[in-house]
Amino acid sequence: MKGRWLGWVLLFLGMLVPLCHGHNTRAARLDIEQLGETEYVLRYEVALTGMEDGHLPQLPEQCRWVDEPAESAGLVRLRFASEGRPLAAGDSIFLPWKDNGALVSMVWSDGTFAREFFPATRSGIKVPLEELHAGSGTLGRTARRFTELGIHHILGGIDHLLFVVGLILLVADRRKLILAVTAFTLAHSVTLALSVFGVVQLDSGVVEVLIALSIVLLAKEILMAKQGHHGLAWKQPWIVAFAFGLFHGLGFAGVLAEMNLTNESIPQALLFFNLGVELGQILFVIVCWSLLMMVRRLKLRVPEQLGVLPPYVLGSIAAVWTLERVMEIGIAM
Repeated sequence: MKGRWLGWVLLFLGMLVPLCHGHNTRAARLDIEQLGETEYVLRYEVALTGMEDGHLPQLPEQCRWVDEPAESAGLVRLRFASEGRPLAAGDSIFLPWKDNGALVSMVWSDGTFAREFFPATRSGIKVPLEELHAGSGTLGRTARRFTELGIHHILGGIDHLLFVVGLILLVADRRKLILAVTAFTLAHSVTLALSVFGVVQLDSGVVEVLIALSIVLLAKEILMAKQGHHGLAWKQPWIVAFAFGLFHGLGFAGVLAEMNLTNESIPQALLFFNLGVELGQILFVIVCWSLLMMVRRLKLRVPEQLGVLPPYVLGSIAAVWTLERVMEIGIAM
């Protein structure tokens, strides 16, 4: 009987694992400069992987390319003109890019400079030019943008969410679960700040491997607990959650590091990004806990053998990620 159930588990995993991938932490950079009254230049970097669906920005209706743009990878420099009038507050540029958002810098012809972050939507990144004038970067706008980025990052970060799922599967006691999630939050908040300020630096590839490996080890602890072998993660989950949360914080920091923020903007960006991460995480825990309570109230009879399915799924997906990321490091070297 056990062999049959194990066969079903392995078949299910074989179908599921290829569908799961880690999340994209990349933030784009775009520089805009006004050369004359109605002429402008765009500069940005595009990778070969971004060539599949095209990467050219979509300009306002009255604008045209001065030089015919070509689809090419690397540093892109494009000139365009706004016919009849300069770009105004009601104009916007749309970036059809699959990134977490874009940090956009604008240099106007009178020498004024502005820099703002614009979060991504499902279709791309919208850049309203009214928010790129001197003095437009209010605290309220900064708070909204980086809070949205934090929420988007945690809810789109399947590896971080799977670790939280693992904690929920391991810890049945509500008080212990709250302590474990709090410890996880404190840990990744600490390393997020230390990394952004340059105190702690670790290769992003190594960080991604450690994050995937933390999920593998957590899945192992869940299986051991189901077999009656209660290790440290079951007895004191907050200690393990804090230790692994340190690595996850370095993963969160990769988003802000990609943006090359100025020293003046780091404190605000860090505060509101971290707030967004915590809000998204709390929302996810509430949803998972609510679903778990609903299932328990239904009192459905689930075969005992199916109890191993969640940790097997969790561990197998994370194991595949670990191997993939280790291979990526080897290829990069």
